[in-house]
Amino acid sequence: VKSRPQLALTSVSQQRQQDERDLKVLGRPQDEALFLSFGDIPRDRSKAKMRSREMGSRHLQSIYLNDTIHEFKNKVQLACREEIEYINDSMRSVGEAERRQLEKTKRSLESVVDNMNVRSFTYAVMVFVPSEALRTLHQQGLTDSTKYNRMFQTENADPSSWQPLDPSRTFDHYSFMHGFNNKDAQSLRICEGSEDYKNRNIRYKVFCEEQAAVKAKLEDTNTPESCYCWAAHTHEHDGNSIEWRPALIEVPDNTGTEARVYDARFVYATPAERAPEAMSATYSANVEALKVRLSEDKVLMVPTLPKILGSAHLDHQEFLLMSKELHDHGMTEKEIAAQLNTTMQNKFQETLNKNPEAGRARANSTSQMPPPAITVSEVQHYLKSLAMADVPQTGVSTQTLAP
Repeated sequence: VKSRPQLALTSVSQQRQQDERDLKVLGRPQDEALFLSFGDIPRDRSKAKMRSREMGSRHLQSIYLNDTIHEFKNKVQLACREEIEYINDSMRSVGEAERRQLEKTKRSLESVVDNMNVRSFTYAVMVFVPSEALRTLHQQGLTDSTKYNRMFQTENADPSSWQPLDPSRTFDHYSFMHGFNNKDAQSLRICEGSEDYKNRNIRYKVFCEEQAAVKAKLEDTNTPESCYCWAAHTHEHDGNSIEWRPALIEVPDNTGTEARVYDARFVYATPAERAPEAMSATYSANVEALKVRLSEDKVLMVPTLPKILGSAHLDHQEFLLMSKELHDHGMTEKEIAAQLNTTMQNKFQETLNKNPEAGRARANSTSQMPPPAITVSEVQHYLKSLAMADVPQTGVSTQTLAP
């Protein structure tokens, strides 16, 4: 059987094919991008002189080191408007083919201005961050080599090679980090930040997480492990009077019991009797020393739907799905919790009966104990979350429940 002849590829040809595949995956954003050039404004700023310059450099906007990134975005909009004015002037004296091209460019510029006017905060200014290998080639003066051009083309098309800049900082702040100065030109890119772009640019994803952490308020704390609340502090030397103080509570360590107890840490005021103990301890011990054990009736949670009240146990999720259907049949939260616990325990016992050896091993293992009971508050939290989400939910048929 004759084999099909194959082309013998050199290492350079193989690398070129690999680069083409990489670029197809990454896409070529520069093909559809609008280019603007800042700086090098001529002294002669007459319309005739400016019209003779290249598209994207016919505006009068300048960027300075003390400009913030937010101000830069505003100047981009002004530059686009000036470019549109020159396009309108040029369209009066050009041919049909060039006129269509100018109209396409004009629509793109108008789209940029309109979008940045409406949701400027969603657009991020990016600076190109080359890899160490590409930076080394540049320092060696090999910018005209095939290897440098190949690497630059691939990295420039990769979204993860572009680092977002903080809108509140100036270019001077980034001068040492990214080489902004009055001599060398630097490439910037403005992209609309979306969830899809976060998945393609890990730098942007980390940047958004850091920005969210900076802007986060203590009063908005609402996670499965911690929650902002008002906690009752008892003044023992003032007739046991009650004062409600802001505090952070942590998830209770007594999962499965109806009477929950929380570890609370007051935010602004510390019980006087715990202050000396906290001051003489290390940081981790300091945090533990400031915690106060409070019952559920002495805690008022601020969030409408505190996540700390939900069940984080994986074995519970299957059975909590039944809550909605049982509630629609007229059962109370307490009756639903009892019904779900009975069904859950029956299923657990059934698993033990089918495989006694595995069952004994699981029963003897401290990490594989029977699942804790579902509490009424967990059922209430689940039903309330469904009501707030206002989405159709499908549960398990009640015929599978225990009598």
